[in-house]
Amino acid sequence: MIKVTAIDHIGFLVNDLEEGAKFFGDLLNLEWRYHESRESDIKSLNSPPGVAVASPLTADGPTARHLASKGEGISAIIFEVENFKEAIEHFKSRGIRQVGPSLFHPGDLHGVMIGLCPAEGALRWRYGTYAGGTMAPLPPFAFRKDKTIRVTSLHHVNFLVKDYEAAGKFFGDLLGFEWRRTGDNVVNNYRGLRSQIGISLIAPLTADGPTARTLDRKGEGISVVMLAVEDAKVAMEHFKSRGIRQVGPGLFHPRDLHGVMIEVTDRPLSEMWARGLPM
Repeated sequence: MIKVTAIDHIGFLVNDLEEGAKFFGDLLNLEWRYHESRESDIKSLNSPPGVAVASPLTADGPTARHLASKGEGISAIIFEVENFKEAIEHFKSRGIRQVGPSLFHPGDLHGVMIGLCPAEGALRWRYGTYAGGTMAPLPPFAFRKDKTIRVTSLHHVNFLVKDYEAAGKFFGDLLGFEWRRTGDNVVNNYRGLRSQIGISLIAPLTADGPTARTLDRKGEGISVVMLAVEDAKVAMEHFKSRGIRQVGPGLFHPRDLHGVMIEVTDRPLSEMWARGLPM
């Protein structure tokens, strides 16, 4: 049985790695560490809260072709798992195509590219509470001196799907998740399921609303990354001061964020899970 222990990190694919790192580093107050993978054809900069900015390692490889076809945005979510080798075989036994050493095809995963990593390969230098696990604090030099905004962790990630019940059965079997039904989010026009690990499945609340239009235009896949911050009001004003358009409570427009829709909150994931709050 597979056991996902945390969301290790989520990748933002950008055209220019240096420019993307400067943009998100300034916006989210992040420091970076460099990593590259020839097997996955990416070079990336990773941050302690679990945000990675990536770009193609080669000019004519699969990552460059994906970027040319799909544009900038969220490229992959990486889960830390127990029994890593067994988890890889578990995915393959479900007919999920493998496209890298530990990376699986979004065409078989409701539009979501999923990677797996063992505990010893996880981002052990990340800061604070992270999808249910507590890590030791980082030394002071690990973050920028400007403390206007502090992102403490990835709070949760929304997968936009056509049918949340069918997708819940699929991902529940594949990833071993327990689900809880969320309340209807009338403001953002969706309903769905959430897991304690920090993944939500959302589907349109109405057939002709903005969520349905996004689904028709972009298809299934990762729709929103929610970041846990120390003070949501301060973070929202910080975003707006950078010219990032706000499109909902704590929610900001992907066209101003290299194709990534970001939401910020200072409510703990454990509280939202326990109280059944919309996510």
